[in-house]
Amino acid sequence: MTNMDQPPTGIPAEWGELVDALCSGTLTPAGRDRLEALLWENEAARRFYLNYLDLHAQLHVEMRGRPALPLQPSGSHHYPPSVARAPGWWLGLAAAVVLLIVTPLVFWRGKSPQLPLPATDTVATLVESVGAFWGPEGRALQPGEPLPAGPLELMQGVTRIRFRNGVEVVVEGPASLKLVGPRQMFLGSGRAVARASKTSDDFIIDTPQAQLTDLGTEFGVGVGPSGDTDVYVFEGAVLADFKQSDGQMDQKRLVAGQAWRMGSRPGTQPKQLDCGPEQFLRAFPARYARQHGAGILYNQPRFDTVHVVPAPAGVSIDGDLSEWDQSGAFESACREPYDTNYYVKGMMMYDARRLYIGAHVGDPAPLRNAVDPLADPSNSWRGGSVVVRLSTSKALGWPMEGQSPGLHEPGKGFRPQDVSDNIIHLILWYHRPTQRARLKLDYGMDFHGSVLDPPGWEGAFQADADGQGYTLEYAIPWSLLHADQAPPAAGDELAATWSVHWSDLDGRLCLGHLTDVTNPAYRPYKPSNFQRGGSWGKAIYHASGNLRPGTVRGEESH
Repeated sequence: MTNMDQPPTGIPAEWGELVDALCSGTLTPAGRDRLEALLWENEAARRFYLNYLDLHAQLHVEMRGRPALPLQPSGSHHYPPSVARAPGWWLGLAAAVVLLIVTPLVFWRGKSPQLPLPATDTVATLVESVGAFWGPEGRALQPGEPLPAGPLELMQGVTRIRFRNGVEVVVEGPASLKLVGPRQMFLGSGRAVARASKTSDDFIIDTPQAQLTDLGTEFGVGVGPSGDTDVYVFEGAVLADFKQSDGQMDQKRLVAGQAWRMGSRPGTQPKQLDCGPEQFLRAFPARYARQHGAGILYNQPRFDTVHVVPAPAGVSIDGDLSEWDQSGAFESACREPYDTNYYVKGMMMYDARRLYIGAHVGDPAPLRNAVDPLADPSNSWRGGSVVVRLSTSKALGWPMEGQSPGLHEPGKGFRPQDVSDNIIHLILWYHRPTQRARLKLDYGMDFHGSVLDPPGWEGAFQADADGQGYTLEYAIPWSLLHADQAPPAAGDELAATWSVHWSDLDGRLCLGHLTDVTNPAYRPYKPSNFQRGGSWGKAIYHASGNLRPGTVRGEESH
């Protein structure tokens, strides 16, 4: 009989000791660093780790409700104590799993190992992640962790999930999803690529506007902030049921090379698109911009107000903010250890003709955005950007009631405040391939009337001399903000909120973001909160500049 206090032949004792300590909650920081290094460098260690955690989860489920078994002294075993002490049939199960660990697994180039199924009360397993944190508390799930049915909010990073029927889904954050069962998930926002084998059962990705059933295929799904659903078929075929506002379904069979969009506005019909496979992440990226250890590249908002001051005469849009009145600027940073490298100093000014937006952004991979704004305009922000959302009408008030249509109860239509042209979303970024500032505007909480680089605005970027950040400067005429007849004036208090996004070194993948100027009633802040106008902070338009010290106050000052 195998001695359960020893690891299987050929498996280093250190592996068992580290993973055992992880499961028992006694792993030291140094031990965690060592384990992470092993898993990064050694494929056999990864296989051992995933099988071990799977066994640990199965034993946990099986022993629920049973009397506790005595534990061996710390350090005297390499496998879960319940295995070492278990009688009879438990040893058979343990031996079977040990055989799984030591039996050679067959791999094919480009294929993933066929790991054991997770415990029976789970629907999927987390296979691997890059910079992934789950909200709103910012948890870091571990590879091999079983996932039960229920909602998940991927705040940042990329993750690969394997469902019990063998289908694998790569999800890019930020994204909101729900694991419905071993053959189905719901994607409320974000992007995902599902890859099914020819032998797996049908798999369904449900969205606010469509239900997509794979027919042995690989396909990508993107759900925008308005709830619009894009589906791209890379291989095989997909059965798409597009949801109509009257409750009916428009069913289409999509094949490789086809792409369709279902909009969220009532009466919208499915529309065929030019297929763009490069818009989805189908394999994990190789390069990252991080300068510190693992952690969450995110923040909790500190400010509920942005102070908009009158612009001095002679402002030149050249990426130099030295002539700006910066007395209304706010400063926000990501959580430690990223606070010294990922931050923003944001400011706004106005005059009778234009709104001015300026910022200095800390960014170790500055000005790398490579997302094609013509092929993929809705995701231009992912490659690094500043996004400012605001209203330009006193009638909308504060807090602002408008919200995205996907948040309404089924069957309820738009309200006037949901589709107002005086609600504007501005994406400001530097596009590396064309080497120039870009501007995209969407209107209303339904994101209608999108325009890219309309005439009349100015924008400029300037990289920091040390390569650790950049400055942006924009001047946008009130006419583009649908306020040229009655622009905001001194004394107005309107809705506004800011977000900053950071990318990988290739300028395509969002690795994290910061959001500030928010309504404290909506904290802790979730990445999807921007779809609710009530979560936006307040923009106060001042009659004069050079605000007295103390006017700009963060949360700790209240």
